Formats: sequence, C-alpha cells, structure tokens
Amino acid sequence: MGIRSLIILLGFLLVTKTNTAQNYDTIVDTTKQWSVVQYWFYTDWPTEDRFAAFTTGYRFRGDTVINNYHYKFLEECKDSLFEDWYRSDYLMRDDSAGRVYISDYQIEKLLYDYNLEANDTIWIFNLDNLSYCEGPIIIDSVGSEFIAGKERKVFYWWGLPFYVEGFGTYRGPLGIFTTYNVANCSWDLTCFQQNNEMLYQSEDNCYIYFDLTGIPDSPIRNRMKIYPNPASSQLHISVNGQQQTVSVAIINMQGQIIAQQAMQLPGSLPIGHLPSGYYLLRLHAGVAIYTQTFIKN
Repeated sequence: MGIRSLIILLGFLLVTKTNTAQNYDTIVDTTKQWSVVQYWFYTDWPTEDRFAAFTTGYRFRGDTVINNYHYKFLEECKDSLFEDWYRSDYLMRDDSAGRVYISDYQIEKLLYDYNLEANDTIWIFNLDNLSYCEGPIIIDSVGSEFIAGKERKVFYWWGLPFYVEGFGTYRGPLGIFTTYNVANCSWDLTCFQQNNEMLYQSEDNCYIYFDLTGIPDSPIRNRMKIYPNPASSQLHISVNGQQQTVSVAIINMQGQIIAQQAMQLPGSLPIGHLPSGYYLLRLHAGVAIYTQTFIKN
C-alpha cells in the first residue's frame, strides 16, 4: 500500500471514529428537567383514605470527580413552583460509548445502555441499595419513535417502551428502578422539558398533589372520564372523546392487578364480577398513562 493510500485510509478511519464516538443523546444534561408523579395506595389505612399523589422534579447541576470519573449531581424538587431544589443521594455520568451510570457515592451501577439489541439483558438494581440486584430484563426489540420533539432510539420490553435515548422512561429518569416495584405505588412522567421548552406533557399540570382525604379530585380526571361512579356492572370509559385502542388494568386495595385487557375507546369495561369496594383504574393510551379511582357497588 502506497503512502497516499495509507493517508486516505487513516483519514477515513478518523472521520468514522469521530462520527460514532458520541452519536447519542444522553439524559445527563443540565438543560433537561423531568416532573414525575407518584401515586400511593396505603393498604393499611382506612379504605376511604388510601390514595395519595406527590410530584418530584429532577434535573442535573454541578460536577464532581470520584475515582477519576466525572459525575453530575442529580437534584430533586418537591414544591409546586419547582423552585426549592436540593441534591439527591445520587450522582450520574455517561461515557462516550452510549452508557449511563448512577452512583450513591460508593457504588456505581449501569443504568442505561444505548447499545443493547434484541435479546440482550440489562440488570435492574434496587435504588435504595445499589448492591442488591432485583433481576434481569431481556430487551424484546429496539426501534425508534418520535418522542419529546425528536426521533429517538427506543428499547422495548413486553412490547412497550422500556427506556428511551435521551429521555429516560415514561416514569422519569430513574423510572427503570421501578420495574420490580411493589404494586402499591406507581410513577408517571407528567412533563419533560429541555432549555425551558416543553417537549412532553401527559397531564394538564406538571405538578399533581393530593393528600389522604378520600377519592381525589385530580387534574387527571379532565383527561379520562369514567361513569357511572360508583358502578355495579360496567364502567364507560373515554379519553378526550377520541377513538383509540388502549390497555386497561384494575388494581385492588392490596395493590394487586386483578384484571388487565386491551379495549377500544370510547367503550365499556365489565366489572360485575368484582367484589364491592374501592379500585384504581390504570389506562395506557399510546405513551400516556391515566389513573382514576372508582367504587364497585
């Protein structure tokens, strides 16, 4: 091989390496912000007082170095104006190979890997104890969808988006930890912003809160409508009056999913077989998630 050919080859390899070194969108980005609502079902409280919802904001600020790795501080916020931010117990970093890591200052674990392919495995750890492994997840497939303002790489599990490049999950940047979560709590991403531009919003408000004062009057009800409530034989369900196919689940006061099916909206869901009591209806419509309580007579 001549000198001229060798120079051309080296130039091609350099350009290829430059174009592929960090050709992905990370979530460890100080321009991004998430709002996540947690719905809690307190099984040891009186039946009429078991529901609550709390919203947490997430963002990245500041840098530090631990064991020669550069991390950013993950900050949280609990107030409705998203003004009172404080550092969480975790740090996060990414590398040039498309992997995102989380650390509790002592233990580091892989959180997201944008290089996985169908049938690859990612391990889920416990957020309260990163040394404890909850179990494996085998990725169904990898594709792309237009999510939060751009085409993004999506990793699917059980046919649904498990995590999304540069976005995290539909349960927030730490939502992957909720995969093996106990059934009496659920996380839903309400808003995702970048450079103060709203790129994703699943609810009328980014901030949702209600305390244990009975069945809540949440802003979420303006989006999903169910009637009658209380009901004895069936629930009529609609979301903004649109025709669409959705997945619905009914959750009892013990946090157990006791019924789950696909249905066409607007439509009716039979509930005559259920024992009398309070239930939570959870509905997946595309990328949005809706929840509402109902009473079975």
